[in-house]
Amino acid sequence: MMGNYSLPAPRNGIASPFLLNEAANDARRQLAVWADQQATLSTDYLVDNDGHRMYRTERLQPWATPLLLAMNLTGHTYTMYRAANLKFIHADINHPVYAIPINIIHSNPHIRDLATNAPVTLLVGWYFKLSGDVLISPEIDYLVLETRLEENR
Repeated sequence: MMGNYSLPAPRNGIASPFLLNEAANDARRQLAVWADQQATLSTDYLVDNDGHRMYRTERLQPWATPLLLAMNLTGHTYTMYRAANLKFIHADINHPVYAIPINIIHSNPHIRDLATNAPVTLLVGWYFKLSGDVLISPEIDYLVLETRLEENR
């Protein structure tokens, strides 16, 4: 499932861990089953006025919980949206913001529709943590994961 692929180089303001622990592996196994069953569905997002896909946490949570635990995101609410061909991301340093490159697993036949499938994107386990305003490659499609502590919402 995790074939060879090239990864974008880290840039200023970015940390890019690859999750190889058991929680991440378990999450990838669970999400692979989900992908086989529901990869063509697009019911987990709403499109806002700016055209961003806003992913609903209710459907994401059951499959993403182990991976979110590994990312130390427990106790957070989160929103995911697509950032296609985005050259500049302003990261609000008041809460964690992650950019997840989605085209690096685009060739997997089970999960080609990654734009409507945020949980499957988390299968790759690779993400960039944004710690400030960041320039990212305009040639890579990203999902941006913004998190906030529950008590702050």
